[in-house]
Amino acid sequence: MSQLGTPSYSTTDVTVQDSPSKMRSLENKAIQVIARDMKALVRKIQDLRHIGIEDNRIALPKICVIGDQSTGKSSLIEGIKAQPLGPWIEQDQEDEHFITLSEKDQVQEAIKWAQLAILNPGQSSREYIPGENAGTNTHYQVKFSPNIVRLDISAPDFPNLSFYDLPGVISQAELDEEKYLILLIENLVKEYISQQNCIVLLTLPMTDDATNSSAARIMRNVRGAHQRTLGVLTKPDRIQAGESYSQWVDILEGYKFKLGHGYYIVRNNPDPEIEHSQAREEEDDFFDSPPWTAEELAPYQDRFGTRRLQTSLSSLLLEQIQGCLPGIVEQINTKAARINEELKELPDPPSANVLYILCKLLYDLGDRIRANFEGGSSDYPLLKIWGHIAQDFRAALIRTRPTVSLLSQSDRTSFPVQPDGDSDCEMTSAPRPVKRKSPSVPPDTQMPKPGPSGYSTNHFNQFIQPARVFTWEDIREINEDSCRAGIPDQADPKALEKLRQLSVQHWDGPMLVFLKATHNLVKEMLLKQLREVFFQYYQTTLFRELKRIIEKYLGELQGKHTRYAIDNYNIEHHKPFTMATAQLEHATKDAYHFLSTRRHLARADLYLELQGKCPENESKRAAELKKLTTAELGPDRFFQEVKMMASTRGYYEVASSRFVDSTCQVREHTNVASTKAIILVGGPSRGTRFRPLSLDLPKPLFEVAGHPIIYHGLKALAKIPDIRDVYLVGYYDETVFRDFIKDSTKEFPQFRIQYLREYTSLGTAGGLYHFRDAILKGKPERIFVLNADVCCSFPLGEMLRLFEEKDAEAVILGTRVNNDAATNFGCIVSDSHTKRVLHYVEKPESHISNLINCGVYLFATECIFPSIRSAIKRRTTRPRLVSYPSSENLESSFVAAEEDSEKSEVLRLEQDILSDLADSNRFFVHETKDFWRQIKTAGSAVPANALYLQKAFQAQSDELTPPSATIVPPVFIHPSATVDPTAKLGPNVSIGPRAVVGAGARVKDSIVLEDAEIKHDACVMHSIIGWSSRVGAWARVEGTPIANGTHSTSIVKHGIKVQSITILGKECAVGDEVRVQNCVCLPYKELKRDVANEVIM
Repeated sequence: MSQLGTPSYSTTDVTVQDSPSKMRSLENKAIQVIARDMKALVRKIQDLRHIGIEDNRIALPKICVIGDQSTGKSSLIEGIKAQPLGPWIEQDQEDEHFITLSEKDQVQEAIKWAQLAILNPGQSSREYIPGENAGTNTHYQVKFSPNIVRLDISAPDFPNLSFYDLPGVISQAELDEEKYLILLIENLVKEYISQQNCIVLLTLPMTDDATNSSAARIMRNVRGAHQRTLGVLTKPDRIQAGESYSQWVDILEGYKFKLGHGYYIVRNNPDPEIEHSQAREEEDDFFDSPPWTAEELAPYQDRFGTRRLQTSLSSLLLEQIQGCLPGIVEQINTKAARINEELKELPDPPSANVLYILCKLLYDLGDRIRANFEGGSSDYPLLKIWGHIAQDFRAALIRTRPTVSLLSQSDRTSFPVQPDGDSDCEMTSAPRPVKRKSPSVPPDTQMPKPGPSGYSTNHFNQFIQPARVFTWEDIREINEDSCRAGIPDQADPKALEKLRQLSVQHWDGPMLVFLKATHNLVKEMLLKQLREVFFQYYQTTLFRELKRIIEKYLGELQGKHTRYAIDNYNIEHHKPFTMATAQLEHATKDAYHFLSTRRHLARADLYLELQGKCPENESKRAAELKKLTTAELGPDRFFQEVKMMASTRGYYEVASSRFVDSTCQVREHTNVASTKAIILVGGPSRGTRFRPLSLDLPKPLFEVAGHPIIYHGLKALAKIPDIRDVYLVGYYDETVFRDFIKDSTKEFPQFRIQYLREYTSLGTAGGLYHFRDAILKGKPERIFVLNADVCCSFPLGEMLRLFEEKDAEAVILGTRVNNDAATNFGCIVSDSHTKRVLHYVEKPESHISNLINCGVYLFATECIFPSIRSAIKRRTTRPRLVSYPSSENLESSFVAAEEDSEKSEVLRLEQDILSDLADSNRFFVHETKDFWRQIKTAGSAVPANALYLQKAFQAQSDELTPPSATIVPPVFIHPSATVDPTAKLGPNVSIGPRAVVGAGARVKDSIVLEDAEIKHDACVMHSIIGWSSRVGAWARVEGTPIANGTHSTSIVKHGIKVQSITILGKECAVGDEVRVQNCVCLPYKELKRDVANEVIM
């Protein structure tokens, strides 16, 4: 602590690791003088400290620097260590790693934030870490902290040393309220230097009398400390010319203030920019000149200079360490035994599936947290308690509502004194009557009243008085300042706005208390649930890491909440506004009645006092008050100001309710928000275009790039952190996806994957609505909907950001295609600047846009399900035309009601929902520039396979086979497959489980499925080789390559549209030297001759 009037900083645990080249520089070699004989010992001591050996029972050797303020302690340490550090102090409470640095220029900033961390004990130190401290306040809660920051410097060939620069001792505080610092610092110094393992460096400036040193006094009062102390005389260059050196000679000789290790004199350059080597050269030149070479001081030359001090300190530290070693070994053994006993109390580590056990516990934790946020039970009182806090927040705003003094000083002369003939009331100074009860006034209906339960929190105890008390003159002055010329005695709108601004100015205080109370409540709940679920691991690193993650997340969340709430407050404060005119008029009317009635009674009471007609009997007094009218009291000179105050109070009531609601909604929006995901998988009657591959396996489970098609969407969903529930919706049999769900749950343990089977094909929207109860369980705010037969990069994170930025009801993924192909898809017309969808048409007859629907959506649950419900209602209430009517069969041309009701639930997002959503202003499109295509036909799996493989190759996926002379990337080979080293594969090739590729074979742009075999010297290009199929030696199976930009897998041959990709179904066989081109072969066929452009049945 350098100055009492500035923050006293200390450190938590800052580690600096300089590069070897820097640390080998000449300027840093000076520090090695201290440790040249004990480098290994010092390093071991520091290692023991780093692993937590040092505690209140084991004290390792250390050096403590003490002295009064401004005695050059920090400069001394900088000179010894050759490392500018700035003012810092160190102590050890519970070690907490703060940050690790590798550059010198980062040290000063890191120390500053570490110091702020310990000067704010009420905040988590994680909030102050450089790089994570955005928005952290630089104010400090306390001026001094006994906690410390330890700065460890380590590098190759560099000894690890730590100095404890204790705060400067003070004898007088600048302010009376800071007197406690004198004793606090003194006790801290005593605590350190009383330790037998401590070498004390006492700094005494040669600009002051040594007898004035408070630090020396404290040191001598500690038993045995002076024997372990080495004195350092500083600032010799500031001794006045002609001043005697006799005092310092006596000290060096040991005649005065004798210390166990004598004294040294050092001269340090106060400029931190000066290099260490230069400072030492300047110091040597200084002591090689008079008066230091004169006869009086020459005998003490071996005690002049920092280098000689370093040498002496090295010897002392070595002796200290050697003397402590036996005790340290014994203490370490004792602590090791104590730790072993503590370890016996820890649970055994999981011996089986660690990931499964941890995920199970995390699921349990998530369920408990979700139950607390949903409430509805006495076991989960979070919402109940938070509701009380919110009620108290509103009550605090009402209690602190500004009020007005009913009477003004000028009211005493506002009405004439009318003497009564029967009384002596013409006296100008009547005796002031005794204090009486207030006259009867109407109750203030806005003041909060305790609830029947009597429950209240203590968070808002400081908000019990009106935040401001206006006078009628204040209001008049505000009106006159705002009033425009030519409109006297009128309430100016600007004046009313100013009054409203002043009335709500104090809202930020209760608001911040409410946010803090809310987050503390949530934090207590989360940590309580964490302790209960992970009670077995309470003393493990796992528990501490989970706790750290929760606290860090809550800190970020609190910052986000606070920023939002402050923005909301600024709007309320600077821009008073309401559209609730009826509510405002009613509140203003009530407030005017209340204020005018109380104002009249107060004036009447004053009138009676001035008239001397103030009977002690309350009933008579009340009767007298009722008799008084405006005729006796005269017109109220503040009539206009009463109306203005009533308008202000009315607005306050309306705005305060809105402010409480909007502040509370910050919590509701962020804490309870969740996301679910639905993958639409279709059913067996669909996917006919995927034959012959779908004859043996549902299309969603067909493998491209080594994984089922729906796996790629699932992997993208795993990157969205708050998704827990994923539903597969379709009408396949339940057993179809059982194994896939089981395997996927192991790979993505954060997901609960469930298959929801439709009773019939309900369409892409009908299935969502049919299972709405399951989807809406837990009250998710939004849902991702993915079509299973989509191949793309799934930019779900970007869609989510757009959704939140625009406060959207729906976001659709779009991409650009050729104009000729656009009409085969749903087309989107959008505003290129706002990204809002203006118009949507599914497969239009003519061109309207080349931005098409990619089949990936993000919906707000409050939007999508009402939209589907509206579509169902339109279908059931409007007859559906099934043929063009004629006059003869007009009635039969419409579907019967029964049939219509059966089909009313069959709805498609593309045809029935999206067009209506485009009519809203909250439907947006995210246009992807990355790859996209549909997987409709069997042949489309080949280009999809290529796209996924290329994406994996760009991401340097470990699943792909490394490139080589025979592997042209990207290539995926299943670990169980067998590929001859001479076979050449790639690019864009996937080899399935147990597949065999023979010698000299060539495979390109193809998918080889499970158990398939390609004989030696065969060639397979642009093809799919089905399960257990065989391609003979020297055979050639090939399709026709298609451009990446096209979305068709068909070509025209001789005027006939044919499949461009060759596909062999399950267990097909191609004979040796047989050529197959552009063909589709159904399962279990054998091809013994060349074929081209055919479908082999």
